[in-house]
Amino acid sequence: MIVVSFWSLCFSVLAADNGQEAAYPVGVSILKDMQEAPSTDSSERERKFEELFRSAGASDGQIRRLVVPEPLDKSRYLWRTRKALEAMQLNKSELQAILLGEESRFRDLGYNMEVTLPGRTDRTIVVATSLDAPGKQRTGIVDNWSACVLMSRVYMALKNRPLEHTVVFLGFAAEEQGCVGSDAYVSELSEEELARVDAMVLLECVGMAPPSIWAQMSHKGFQFVTCHAAKKSGLKIEKRWFLDQGGVVSDLMPFRAAGVPTLCLDGLDLSRSSILHTAEETVDVLSPEALQLTHRVLLDTLRMVDQFQRPLEEAQVISKWGEVEPEQAVTVKYRLYGPDGPEQVESKPKSKSKDGGKRSPPSSEKPAPTKAPRSGARQPAGGRPKERENGARFAPPNPAGADSSSGSNPPPDS
Repeated sequence: MIVVSFWSLCFSVLAADNGQEAAYPVGVSILKDMQEAPSTDSSERERKFEELFRSAGASDGQIRRLVVPEPLDKSRYLWRTRKALEAMQLNKSELQAILLGEESRFRDLGYNMEVTLPGRTDRTIVVATSLDAPGKQRTGIVDNWSACVLMSRVYMALKNRPLEHTVVFLGFAAEEQGCVGSDAYVSELSEEELARVDAMVLLECVGMAPPSIWAQMSHKGFQFVTCHAAKKSGLKIEKRWFLDQGGVVSDLMPFRAAGVPTLCLDGLDLSRSSILHTAEETVDVLSPEALQLTHRVLLDTLRMVDQFQRPLEEAQVISKWGEVEPEQAVTVKYRLYGPDGPEQVESKPKSKSKDGGKRSPPSSEKPAPTKAPRSGARQPAGGRPKERENGARFAPPNPAGADSSSGSNPPPDS
């Protein structure tokens, strides 16, 4: 009887696994690749990222390692940190230990990993995530190795399809140090290269829950496209609006500041967000259904965006596919920093305009102001990185207690 029960259990588990694989083949396949996730070491993650895309069919000429130069505002940041620590009246050994730790944040920044899928034209769509996962207690599975694996599957799905745009897949280094990698990437694009970037999608923490749109990080026209893409998968997509996201930085911000339409596709289960940056961030928290939905929504979004060029206005999307109906999207407001973590504030479906859904095109919507980048091509690995004129756009925050009005002046950004 015990033997029969044991084998019955085994067959039940196998049947459940086979059922999942039949229902969510892409999601299950991604989870299998996740079993061999790299450590948090930057060089190992870069190597595994390259292996993922080679397995997906990328050639040597399509893969590049791009040097991430040390941000020029490092000296200013360390000066402010020293001033703050001196104000705390720490002893000399404590002061030196903390400063050494802060300085180490800027060592071994790693490389930005770039994989290019050529299209019919040189106009570009960027799909990106962060590659780094510093810290002894971290695994970097959800934040953001799952996105790296998913991007390689999107590359595989697109490589034999005709595309107008060239699609560039990026794994950014040093996101945790203040988006140093993404800032360096955008800063080192020439004006001509930057003008050819029509859209940028950032993947964050995919696979815990169905994909959602981080509304404040996403261009309105891009949101409309993704709502229509989600409808194809039968998904009522959530548009998350965080009321207290002021301190949050993201790898899409340098693109957004340069006037590129951006979309943040987020897959975090906010009820379990406390696992991020801990040893509990394992493959077990990922869902094959959520991964497959994210893969499908991202693919459909890219195919639809491939039909547009900047500025990707909502009026363009409405004229092609119509309004976003209430059953297609729901806007949910959250507080990121509630007493027990993120908490929902209110929820409402997107309502039609008063003229019966026949919305007239916005007359004065302007793209985000463009910050003029410096000229010059990116440097391949091993080349000498060019000096940057303006330093990092997103410097680490001032340490608590830093006195910006101190009598002495900070060192110059050089």
